[in-house]
Amino acid sequence: MAASRKVAVASVCLVLSLILLQFYVTSLHKELRAKILRAQITTFMSGLISLACWYLYRRLLAENHTVLACPSRLLWTLWKSVVICFLLCAQVTYATNLFFITTDPQWIAMVCYICLGTLIQLVCCLLVCDLIEIGLRVLRRGRQYQQNQISLKAQQTRTVVAILIALMLSARGLTVGLSPPPLKKVTIPMTKLPRSFDGLTVIQLSDIHLGPTVGRSRLQDVVDRAMATKPDVIVIAGDLVDSVVKKLGEAAEPLKQLQAPYGVYFITGNHEYYTGDVDAWFDKLRSLNVQVLHNEKAILQNHKQPEDTICLAGVDDNTADSFGYDGHGEHLDKALGSCDPDQPIILLAHKPSCAKRALQSKYNVNLVLSGHTHGGQLFPMIIAAYLVNPYYVGLYRVSDHAHVYVSPGTFYWGIPMRVFTSMEITHITLQATW
Repeated sequence: MAASRKVAVASVCLVLSLILLQFYVTSLHKELRAKILRAQITTFMSGLISLACWYLYRRLLAENHTVLACPSRLLWTLWKSVVICFLLCAQVTYATNLFFITTDPQWIAMVCYICLGTLIQLVCCLLVCDLIEIGLRVLRRGRQYQQNQISLKAQQTRTVVAILIALMLSARGLTVGLSPPPLKKVTIPMTKLPRSFDGLTVIQLSDIHLGPTVGRSRLQDVVDRAMATKPDVIVIAGDLVDSVVKKLGEAAEPLKQLQAPYGVYFITGNHEYYTGDVDAWFDKLRSLNVQVLHNEKAILQNHKQPEDTICLAGVDDNTADSFGYDGHGEHLDKALGSCDPDQPIILLAHKPSCAKRALQSKYNVNLVLSGHTHGGQLFPMIIAAYLVNPYYVGLYRVSDHAHVYVSPGTFYWGIPMRVFTSMEITHITLQATW
């Protein structure tokens, strides 16, 4: 009982210390604050990866000489070496963000992130096998000796099957992730859209994630294919970058080739604030002729009928609020307050949760373009992404006059895999419904 009290007291003290530390961190200068918060995120994620590596080590090595039934010591040593190298590569994945982010991905970063993606699939498959085994143990009847023999044989089979399924899922996910994102055409009806704007085309890019595994060459391919559609407007709905301008400025240069009659626009996602370099990115994007909608609007005026206009507004991601990032944050009043209520309103909001708040606000928003969810990107994160976000992926008709489109992302975050999800360059055609 005394030991339990000590553990409880220690846990409470730890939680209070973490809360006080967080208050202290948010009071620091934004650059130092961003570094500390990134370090906290990295530590937390590395801890999760360590737990996964420990679980796999126990399943595949420490308890598994008999499970895989290696016929010779040489094969066992080879198997053990492969597993340990695999786990080490997955474990050091986040370290590659510090040392291996350049204009185009370096092979070591790609290998580490591929190992991390495979690790996630393997852990999931083995956990499912463990649940099956628990269920069978509950249902199994008979003598203890027979139970043990059946259990050992079944465990061998389940482990091999889990490994094969995980490898197939990873291979399929890697094939999709490394392929060019397809062009997806979507027609969205809009009330109040002037007839002169009927058929207006919008290219939406989202969640490009320039960083350790996406670089200049892949961005150049997306720019070329987006420009081939000759869009009227181009929007980048956040999470463009995963590091500072100093490391990725050159990788972003192809954005200068984006051109559209009504402009090219950008809003922040959560990852821009993780970099701690968002203001420098604003300057960089403006130098590339990309207009940053920093809680502000742009008026799209029809070239043939100047009296016909659309209010295109963009709101900062609310991660800026969490980080205490001065001069930034989700401010719908700033972004939408000066839009004429008689104009059709298109809002760029990175997170679907912000889209929901905008549609529930006093502003008569007709269309929200979002990203962020990646459709979950990998199994089983697709389940969490579906449950957590008010809009998961694709087109949602919220009311007679309002729609939300959530892009699954142009690329991916870090892990170059897409398991049961897709990527896309979204080609939107607006249809007047007066």
